[in-house]
Amino acid sequence: MVLRVIWAQARGALSWLIAVLALLAMSASACSGGSDGPPSSTAPSTSGSRASPVSPYGPFPYANGLQEQAFDAYLQCAAEQGVVLRGPFAPSNGKGVLFGPVPGKEITHADQAKVGKHCPQLVVGLFATPGDALHAKLFEQSATEFARCMRSHGFSDLPLPKFAPDDPYKALEGLPFEWGNPRFTAALTRCIDPLRGYVFSG
Repeated sequence: MVLRVIWAQARGALSWLIAVLALLAMSASACSGGSDGPPSSTAPSTSGSRASPVSPYGPFPYANGLQEQAFDAYLQCAAEQGVVLRGPFAPSNGKGVLFGPVPGKEITHADQAKVGKHCPQLVVGLFATPGDALHAKLFEQSATEFARCMRSHGFSDLPLPKFAPDDPYKALEGLPFEWGNPRFTAALTRCIDPLRGYVFSG
């Protein structure tokens, strides 16, 4: 089994099927197979005359820079909690994001709880992920409330997001996310609820 996130695009938001954020889904051990898990190895199969991948899952197709930075920061944060994850991977239907443990490692419920408590970066990445349709008013309210919360928790210079009608997801890209700053991460943890509420809406 794998530690995983899969969402379906519905009503303009990300409607979760399995939530890594809550980290309540399952303890994970590396294995290959299954229709919705990341590969346990990226090494190709050498049987037959041509090499072929052991799994159809490839790298996640990032939609913007903030998404990539947030997922990278999430992996780094998890590692700092002693939980080494691989990913993100793209599921075969293209509508999700998959994270999995390194081969031979298991992730306990205690590990899941630590990552869920201390690593809010995943939610930022998912908030920055475009959907089939956008709830523009709710999106803007959530992003603005988040920025105001960060300003009230020690980052008074953080600008309020400005939304472009053609691509509102770029609004947060202009904000100075200090991913390597523990104080910033602590404030992010306190202020993540508006973004989480949007991600889980719909």
